[in-house]
Amino acid sequence: MPDKYRIVPTTADVGIEAFGTNEKELLENCLQGLYFICFDKMPDVKNEVGIISFQFKTVEELVFEILDEAIFYLYTKSCILKVDKVEKKDGSYKVSLKIILADDILQIEVKAVTKHNFFVKNKEGNWNAFVIFDI
Repeated sequence: MPDKYRIVPTTADVGIEAFGTNEKELLENCLQGLYFICFDKMPDVKNEVGIISFQFKTVEELVFEILDEAIFYLYTKSCILKVDKVEKKDGSYKVSLKIILADDILQIEVKAVTKHNFFVKNKEGNWNAFVIFDI
């Protein structure tokens, strides 16, 4: 798969289309796209300060809620989230994320992830997600 994600300009906001060969890679690439928008590059990081875990019923819920959580951590704690594990078990997804201090200045304020045109698809083992962020 050649691209991890691509930035998609919209009328008043900005979106990403992310790709992956599995759910973990898709989530990693969604987060990379978000951080690239916010920092205009991949952020420099200091050190890991913790780990958080969540459980979700669907991959759509997983992608949306983790992006929302990433925005919260970025603006309230100056931290980025890095995917540690994504496991599918008994019909749900369990994800653990490393919390890492970011050492860069934000270039663009992303206010929220939106459900406008939001989707997550799996076609023949290739995952694809489209997300628009309110800026």
